[in-house]
Amino acid sequence: MISFLYDLPFGPGKMIGGNLHGVAALLTGGWQMNGITSFRSGDALSVYSNVSNDRGNRAGNFANRLSDGNLPADQRTAARWFDTSAFADPQFSVYGNAGEGILRGPGAANLDLSFFKNIRIREGKTLQFRWEMFNAFNNVNLSDPNTTVGWNFGVIVGAATAREMQVGLKFVF
Repeated sequence: MISFLYDLPFGPGKMIGGNLHGVAALLTGGWQMNGITSFRSGDALSVYSNVSNDRGNRAGNFANRLSDGNLPADQRTAARWFDTSAFADPQFSVYGNAGEGILRGPGAANLDLSFFKNIRIREGKTLQFRWEMFNAFNNVNLSDPNTTVGWNFGVIVGAATAREMQVGLKFVF
């Protein structure tokens, strides 16, 4: 995760528009940009089966792993995130051999960005205009695929929230 805050170089006393006065100075000065950038690798995924191991374990059962199951990055799609033919249901009353965390889900990249305009009213009192963007570049950050053998196996059916924006005013005293 990377976060930053940057006072923009516009307005009175700044590099750009340093000699402005009046309304122009009021409009251009006092801006700052803030951001939080996050990157994450995909979750470690386990593959499960609905076939009972008949051992009193209500937590479910692993599938049987027939081959690796991971697909090269250029072959992964939301409709087929991993090789589903690499897994099968175990026989009734048998534990599956797939194990914990054998596949990797999709990673994510996100930038939350905001622009603030601080307007000093008088000493100790400031009005702040805020424009905030969550997932500013509108990246598609996929959810994890279904990892239980059966319907929609290996399919991703969701994603994180698309870009959201909000505007607000804050009085600081």
